[in-house]
Amino acid sequence: LSSPCGPRECPLPAKKKLGGAHGLFPEEPPPLSVAPRDYLSHYPVFVGSGPGRLTPTEGAEDLNIQRVLRVNRTLFIGDRDNLYRVELEPPTSTELRYQRKLTWRSNPSDINVCRMKGKQEGECRNFVKVLLLRDESTLFVCGSNAFNPLCANYSIDTLQPLGDNISGMARCPYDPKHANVALFSEGMLFTATVTDFLAIDAVIYRSLGDRPTLRTVKHDSKWFKEPYFVHAVEWGSHIYFFFREIAMEFNYLEKVVVSRVARVCKNDVGGSPRVLEKQWTSFLKARLNCSVPGDSHFYFNVMQAVTGVVSLGGRPIVLAIFSTPSNSIPGSAVCAFDMTQVAAVFEGRFREQKSPESIWTPVPEDQVPRPRPGCCAAPGMQYNASSAFPDEILNFVKTHPLMDEAVPSLGHAPWIVRTLTRHQLTRVAVDVGAGPWGNQTVVFLGSEAGTILKFLVWPNASALGTSGPSVFLEEFETYRPDRCGRPGGSETGQRLLSLELDVASGGLLAAFPHCVVRVPVARCQQYSGCMKNCIGSQDPYCGWAPDGSCIFLSPGTSPGVLDPHLSRTLFLLLLIVAPSVHGVTPNPEACRVSQSSNGSSVNCYPPAKFPRQLPADTIFLSVEFFNLTQLPPETLQGIPNLQELHLSSNGLETLSAKFLLPVPQLKVLDLTRNALTQLPPGLFQGSAALHTLVLNQNQLEVLETSWLQGLKALRHLDLSGNHLRTLPSGLLANFTDLRILDLGNNQLESLPSDLLRGPLKLERLHLEGNRLQALEGGLLEPQPNLSYLFLSDNRLAMVAASAFQGLKQLDMLDLSNNSLSSVPKGLWASVGRPGAGRDMEHGFDISGNPWNCDQNLDDFYEWLVCNKDKMFFRNNTYCVEPKAMHGQTLLAAAMSHLKLKAGVEMDRNGLAEHCTPLGN
Repeated sequence: LSSPCGPRECPLPAKKKLGGAHGLFPEEPPPLSVAPRDYLSHYPVFVGSGPGRLTPTEGAEDLNIQRVLRVNRTLFIGDRDNLYRVELEPPTSTELRYQRKLTWRSNPSDINVCRMKGKQEGECRNFVKVLLLRDESTLFVCGSNAFNPLCANYSIDTLQPLGDNISGMARCPYDPKHANVALFSEGMLFTATVTDFLAIDAVIYRSLGDRPTLRTVKHDSKWFKEPYFVHAVEWGSHIYFFFREIAMEFNYLEKVVVSRVARVCKNDVGGSPRVLEKQWTSFLKARLNCSVPGDSHFYFNVMQAVTGVVSLGGRPIVLAIFSTPSNSIPGSAVCAFDMTQVAAVFEGRFREQKSPESIWTPVPEDQVPRPRPGCCAAPGMQYNASSAFPDEILNFVKTHPLMDEAVPSLGHAPWIVRTLTRHQLTRVAVDVGAGPWGNQTVVFLGSEAGTILKFLVWPNASALGTSGPSVFLEEFETYRPDRCGRPGGSETGQRLLSLELDVASGGLLAAFPHCVVRVPVARCQQYSGCMKNCIGSQDPYCGWAPDGSCIFLSPGTSPGVLDPHLSRTLFLLLLIVAPSVHGVTPNPEACRVSQSSNGSSVNCYPPAKFPRQLPADTIFLSVEFFNLTQLPPETLQGIPNLQELHLSSNGLETLSAKFLLPVPQLKVLDLTRNALTQLPPGLFQGSAALHTLVLNQNQLEVLETSWLQGLKALRHLDLSGNHLRTLPSGLLANFTDLRILDLGNNQLESLPSDLLRGPLKLERLHLEGNRLQALEGGLLEPQPNLSYLFLSDNRLAMVAASAFQGLKQLDMLDLSNNSLSSVPKGLWASVGRPGAGRDMEHGFDISGNPWNCDQNLDDFYEWLVCNKDKMFFRNNTYCVEPKAMHGQTLLAAAMSHLKLKAGVEMDRNGLAEHCTPLGN
């Protein structure tokens, strides 16, 4: 290895001094590195050159690029009057050239009509505004065609036309300056654009495929008010459209722009001949909230760009860039949105304006018709097609497209905020698999002028989904003025049109009006000769090689190359690897070690083996996703201060009874996803400090009380995902501080009556996904602190009347997907009522049960109505019996029954007198 590189031998690359942030925001740190502009001349560029020619023909027009589409290793570029096919492999040093070119000009007749309508000659051309992959062999292309849009299919290989042209109306804008989005799903084309020459009629439109064409309601400001369409994604059974528009719900004199997400059902077939015929019956929209929290939120209202749906920590996420209006404090922010939270908002309250002079208010739940407006009809449901919906539902959808609540961003705050006036951020790309192990997340933000800001972020998938501290890794340029424009050309030629990650080449494709530039995601070579600088860059794409160079680390890079990304204060430590259980010869491998004032943390990744020599002050050790079948008793010797040990996703079949003796301070042991069938008695005799034990997804079929002896401080026990059929009596009798018990997703058919008796302090109990048929009285009563109870996906047909007695702290109850048709009188007396403790503040779920909605549920109905605002999936909790009520929601049945019983009409507020503690 080379020297550690002291300051005299190897100073860090110079950092450019950047302008300060606006005074209302904290000053933002500069990037760790600024790439020299000299690198620009080395980036491959496409400017219209064809085979065998390095530059375009003399006198040729500059490109006027509108759309870029990458299909595997081929790039399709939609220009003015032209479509290019460019192969991305093999990469060339300075030039990207097309292999095929399609010229598609407007005919003279269309051009003449365009000119007669007052348009300039340069506008009356055919600008490619839709460029999509229709199937594996076909491109679907639409052009503005001199303000008379056309669409056509072309061969992906030859660019030869396939069939005749079709009208581009409602599929493509007339004016090339207008924004539009389009995507194919299940053979159907979904577009968001304008349908007329004057761009007055904005529309979300479905065409082609085997379902009828549909559109949004025409000239209705409740549906659209001057929208600017940004992006569309397919997720689940819906298409989601992201756009910004003038808000109608604020009673302001000036126009207020807000960002929205709207969705439609893919299988929508439109309404009846009376209401919403040939129009969406499922269109709903909601505001997106990207704001800095405080006493008064600071909103970034102007959406600029949105990514596709990516998976971060198991969550389906989209990232979006927002900016402030042009007359506000300049700034940009990146917010993340969980698609499950987006979908949840569309299950919430509606907002309405009862008259043009009144303010917008939430619609009372009892005024919302059933089934819920905006839902997707399907065979087997109450209505098997949207055209069968009653007029009441269709009229409600037509007049109430806006949801009351906004979609919150993950963490309720932006992940990145930039208020430097020199960077108006307009494009975003994200790599959720950066680095050699594919476990880092890098966000690339593009400014209007083509400057890229590169950030390393640590999304926290748990809890609120907030992002940890981000690191501003690098700033670099992508626009090549020597190739992308001509002297005296328009400044609009430097406007960044799109930014796409090309993982296979380790690059970004940056499209401008006159060129496309391929830029590497990292410039690791600038750190060569100095390991300290390579590591100090914190760039997950860069690694220090044994030959003394800093090289690019692509996913799957050989383990012989060291990964420098350690986090802010980390350094690299080589560990000598012990022979594996299979007898592999020892080899030096890389583990990542971080140091803090408390001790060292060590993370090891395959294909390394279990480390033999560890820092004596190690407090955290993670050796996960290996192929370990056993570990010798002395494995943990020499690290007596270890507090957390993570051994998940290995092949461990057994453990030695002496395995944990060397680490008496261990607090957390994670053995998730191994092959353990038993634990040795005495394993935890020296583990008095252990408070978290995770045995999720092993092969345990039985449990012995002796296996868990010695766990005096245990607070969290996770036995979920095993094959447990029974539990021994007295299993938990000696645990004095147990707060969380997870027995979910086993095969338990019954529970011992004394399971929870003892000095437990249980707050959360997971029993979901078992085979329980009854919940007996007295089982839960010893746990007055129980706040969360999960019993979903069992076979419960009976719950004893006293089952919930004494649970005065119960915040959440999940009884969904069982076999409950009724519940005994008095069951709910202890929970969710005024004076009953915590008032079920986090909600309950009783959906997926075959409810018999007869009149034997009087007190349950009363409890249900009083707590309906806390009920999950209230629109999907149905009556099965009696036959006359089949398909009616349980809540509607409860409301009807109570109104009939009272003999008066009751509204939401009129129920207050009934909401008193039962049994009093």
